Amino acid sequence: MTETNNNKISGPAGVKNDRTGWLVALGAMAAAAVARLPALGAWWNQDDWGLLARAAGLATVPEWPIRWLSQVAYWQVFWPLAGLDPMPYAASRLVMHALAAGGVVRLAGRLDLVRSQQWLAGLIMAATPLAFSALYWAAGVQDLLAVVCVVWSLERWLAPGRGNRLLAAALAAGAVTAKETAVGLPLLLIWLLIRESSRPTDRHRLAAWSLVAVTAVAAAANAWLALRFFSTAANEPYAIGGVGTVANNFGLYGLWLLSPGPRYQTNPGLAAGAAGGLLWLVWAGWSLVRWRRGDKIPAFTLAGALVMVAPLLPLRHHLAPDLAYPVEPFGSLALACLWPRRWTLKPVVTAGLVLACVAWGFFGMRGRLALRDAAGLLADPLVLRTAVSAAAVQHLRHLPLHGRTVVILQPPLSRPAAAMAAKLGENWVTGSLLYNSLGGAWGPRLVVGHGTTVRWANGLLTAPADAFVLLDGGRRVEPWGDIGQALLYQTLTDLGAGLFERARDHLLRASRLAGQYLSLSYSPELLPLSLDAALANRRAFHAFLDESRGQRHTDADIEAVRINLEQLLRVCAGRDLDD
Repeated sequence: MTETNNNKISGPAGVKNDRTGWLVALGAMAAAAVARLPALGAWWNQDDWGLLARAAGLATVPEWPIRWLSQVAYWQVFWPLAGLDPMPYAASRLVMHALAAGGVVRLAGRLDLVRSQQWLAGLIMAATPLAFSALYWAAGVQDLLAVVCVVWSLERWLAPGRGNRLLAAALAAGAVTAKETAVGLPLLLIWLLIRESSRPTDRHRLAAWSLVAVTAVAAAANAWLALRFFSTAANEPYAIGGVGTVANNFGLYGLWLLSPGPRYQTNPGLAAGAAGGLLWLVWAGWSLVRWRRGDKIPAFTLAGALVMVAPLLPLRHHLAPDLAYPVEPFGSLALACLWPRRWTLKPVVTAGLVLACVAWGFFGMRGRLALRDAAGLLADPLVLRTAVSAAAVQHLRHLPLHGRTVVILQPPLSRPAAAMAAKLGENWVTGSLLYNSLGGAWGPRLVVGHGTTVRWANGLLTAPADAFVLLDGGRRVEPWGDIGQALLYQTLTDLGAGLFERARDHLLRASRLAGQYLSLSYSPELLPLSLDAALANRRAFHAFLDESRGQRHTDADIEAVRINLEQLLRVCAGRDLDD
């Protein structure tokens, strides 16, 4: 006969808060920390740079900041202490994940799960591969703070004493200001308040309801901020879809919750998505069966999971496996409930489970960091961006950039891109891998120093005469040097791409800046296109110059461009050119 648990999530009166329970929590926390030690090797990338720039005073903080706790307060605390050193930030995220695992154990105890179930819930949370991005990406602190605040808010709400209710409300407010995935947390507090079997005084119940109302107002305010300030139009990152989007995402997040990692299917087929959707149906069916037998805990775990995943479901583009990390505490509790209550864990079995948890988390994370694609390159986008950012910063620190104007150049290599650049101006660039990895101009500005001006550009016609130019080389940054030399590299690039008007204008500016003699320290690996491409377009460029006489430039200018081009190509090719 299946053993049932008649716990009705009754709150403080039915909960034991003993020393052994805290020891289990500490054990799960230690396992979570050791299992995620590879996260200490993290570096900055993408959104991290903008958040650091805010804390450093380079970027302004919005008047009504979204995710105030995780995007403003956290960074303002750590910046004066650690600056650009990523280790303290990474260590804090490791501690938060450990606190989340410990909080799941304590919440399991508050829900009257037995000791073996508490161990399983905490270890599953500790080893979940969904924690990868939150730990390895500094901006992921928003998920970690939200999860820590959610689980400990629920745990404190169920703890005896009015002071714990007040602490729970404060933690709930912290959760909804960390990330909007927690905006449904007040609904769980209402559930727990309604299901209380004990009968506190009317005054105490009024105080509890007042606290829930305060957290609900905080959640509503943060939900409004998210809808108000996030870009939700059709082609924007936070675009909102319809019923089809919700159904599709429901299946995907179910699939990702089921997956053991470290590699996830980001574009699974219909069958895989249906399997993910089936998870929710099975979870709901199981919860209903247990509810009828008097056990409300599975239904509570399902409600918690739905509350946390609901804000993610309408998003058409903002979709990734690790976004399901805030759902994991409730998934861990649900899996722990499947373990029969009468089956105790012997110490040797517990030790084996702890070791398995540590090994799974540690080697799973190492495996994801080492994943390679068919070309032998880093396969995980986050790991790739982090590696590109770290390599670029290492290069920037060895260049004479302090106090100068730095231009990071992203030259168009096709006619459509050149037409877009001409239409939108020289400051228009695309979101390339290097651009995203460095957070645009924020990363270089923070690394080089406050006295440096950094701008991205697609050309050099308006760059200052004292600028130092770097090339966006895709996965790396290449030093093109001072503006005079960079203009010559840009000319060769334009010529190789068949962008003759740009080549003429860049070479003309180089001629005017250099005076009588052009000087280039030529290195072929610094060109985004081969020199052969430029040589192949040489005659066509001369024909273009003949056609452009008397249009925008004088005959003397055109002749100077012709002579300097021949000199430039001859020096780069290392030989005389045929007429």
